[in-house]
Amino acid sequence: MPVGSSRLRGVRVFDGERTVPAADVVIDGDRIGTAAGAVDAVIDGAGKTLLPGLIDAHTHAFEGDLAEALTFRTLDTVADPGEAKAFVEARLAEGVDYLKIAIDDGGSSSGAEA
Repeated sequence: MPVGSSRLRGVRVFDGERTVPAADVVIDGDRIGTAAGAVDAVIDGAGKTLLPGLIDAHTHAFEGDLAEALTFRTLDTVADPGEAKAFVEARLAEGVDYLKIAIDDGGSSSGAEA
């Protein structure tokens, strides 16, 4: 993306709760909005979607990799279905909007046949 202010013209916007089919969005430094006025670059956003930044919570639990993954984030876990409701309620109380759920059956994720 060009340096300076940019206008994304006609981009679909998902704000985490709703979708706006087409909007002009201005990015100016650390500000994102819909301000009118001159910009340094105009980018055609037709057919594209703009959405909030996402956190990549994808990890692999291969020998040695799990320790490395944990240095970047702590993975919260639920040991059995009875803990799930309290876990979700605690995340909601923290202000979380979305949860990524992974089920680990204890098998190998290497793809190799056993």
